[in-house]
Amino acid sequence: MAASINEFTGGHVQASPFVGDVTDATFRRAVYDQVIGAHGVPRICVPAAGVNRDSLAAKINKETGKAELYSIDEFRLTSKST
Repeated sequence: MAASINEFTGGHVQASPFVGDVTDATFRRAVYDQVIGAHGVPRICVPAAGVNRDSLAAKINKETGKAELYSIDEFRLTSKST
């Protein structure tokens, strides 16, 4: 899918795929840090790991300027509710 998006946009890297354990906070932080390092703050982030519980996958804390990732506890509640 990422290759198709990038081809559609004329070869500019607009989508970056990652594979890993989305329940691992270290993996999620590393992915987010890599994306910011390569492209800046993402405008769209599509976590394909399940449905969020009315929250963003990541948001910028206005006071600290740092990304706050979706809570793993909320993620686990989502996966148990289905």
